[in-house]
Amino acid sequence: MTKSSHSKKASTADIQTQQKLLYYRSELSKLRTTIDRQEKKIKEQSESIHSLITKVHEQPDQIIQPTEETIEDTALLQCDCYFSYTLVIPKQDDDEPIAMIGDFIIRNTGSTPVHDPVICIKFNHPKLANLSGKIKYGPSTLTDQYIVTDEDQQETWEFVEGTTLKEAKRTGLFSLQPVNRPSLLTNETLSFSHFEIQIPTDIDESEVIVQGYLACKEFPEGVASLNKMICNLV
Repeated sequence: MTKSSHSKKASTADIQTQQKLLYYRSELSKLRTTIDRQEKKIKEQSESIHSLITKVHEQPDQIIQPTEETIEDTALLQCDCYFSYTLVIPKQDDDEPIAMIGDFIIRNTGSTPVHDPVICIKFNHPKLANLSGKIKYGPSTLTDQYIVTDEDQQETWEFVEGTTLKEAKRTGLFSLQPVNRPSLLTNETLSFSHFEIQIPTDIDESEVIVQGYLACKEFPEGVASLNKMICNLV
């Protein structure tokens, strides 16, 4: 090998070494830049956490106490309604009808009041629809139109405006509203108490079902009762 060719090979090796050094320096510079960026970000996060901790210690009441907006956002709308009833069966040789005697109970189980409560009592056979209880039907001068007249009772009910007893018997749907209860507060209970439904024993139907609903401003579509009143005639 001549001295000239050996010199060329050495020169080529030096160039390659220089290129590798330049590459490594470039990568090292990028790595340092990334590390500096991450360290800066960590420092900023640490400062934010420290600032938040300081605010918690300086203003505990402001942090712990919920605001009115928070309370409104977490308000729960929920109502339950159900029947509590008894079937009174006449003796076998008695012509008296079967009597459903009970209460329709509404309870506000949510965390916010509900307004303008209305109960709906629906019969599966409209021709059997009848209902007596603390229901005010007309003005005091027309006492013969009352199902029950009892002005002293706090939970007296009346037909919703636009509905009548005649219509209820035709459609099988009674829609009633309390006379003196425009709203129902949290944990309050409203009851349509001591009502009675009479079921003749000589009808063709084998089963009479009465379903209850609650409707109000907050639940315009209605809430179905947790149970139904059922009388099997077979």
